[in-house]
Amino acid sequence: EIDLLAAFASQVATAIDNARLYERAAGRLRRVESLRAIERRVAEQFDPEALLAQITRDATELLGAMSSSVYVVHDDQLVAGGWYRMGDSLRDTPLPLDSGLTGEILARKRGMIINDYPASPWAREPFKSINTRVIGQPLLAGERAIGVLFVNRSADQPPFVEDDLALVGDFATQAAVALEHSRLYADATLRAARMRTLAETARLLVATLEPAQIVEIITARCLEGLEVNDVAVYLVDDDLGHLPMLQAEGVRLE
Repeated sequence: EIDLLAAFASQVATAIDNARLYERAAGRLRRVESLRAIERRVAEQFDPEALLAQITRDATELLGAMSSSVYVVHDDQLVAGGWYRMGDSLRDTPLPLDSGLTGEILARKRGMIINDYPASPWAREPFKSINTRVIGQPLLAGERAIGVLFVNRSADQPPFVEDDLALVGDFATQAAVALEHSRLYADATLRAARMRTLAETARLLVATLEPAQIVEIITARCLEGLEVNDVAVYLVDDDLGHLPMLQAEGVRLE
């Protein structure tokens, strides 16, 4: 009977190991499929908000997390660029570049796992009273840090491990690619628009010899092509000894 029980126990252990191996393999497959889907979206569209929303959703669901967010560098702070299951008040809260967990991750340019965020030296309100387990990965464009991806778990969820950090790193890479694609597309679109404006301006200038009309064309096209509020044209006048204004558009320059 003991031998029979031992045989049953061995079979149960084998079945459990097989189930664990299958679960791990299925989890890896889900992760690969999710990343491939994001890669396709990055290649097909240039809407960073939609892509970041999908990335945070996939990261949250694949890691069985509570929430996720992408913060993007804007001037001297980080602002929320994408999120999933994140409260309105947190979305509207900018993060500093040089302090807290965001500052540490940006300085290191590598990810961090914090499984007791409220007790960590990087804890800051209002996140301190909400988040318990946090993974953060920087969004890198070459050597330049352009944001941070955070994934959060509550206290009753399992602690994060190194495999989770690697997965969040993959999502952070996709988020960085999406943002860079969007930036490059916007830059190319702006340059193309300015070239069209220059070509149209040249065509209009060739068609007239009237100084007043030439100045009017130039000021109007500068307002349109450069997206500025004020344009003024001054003409050198040696007799007067100063530059009289010939034309001004937008808010009058003093």
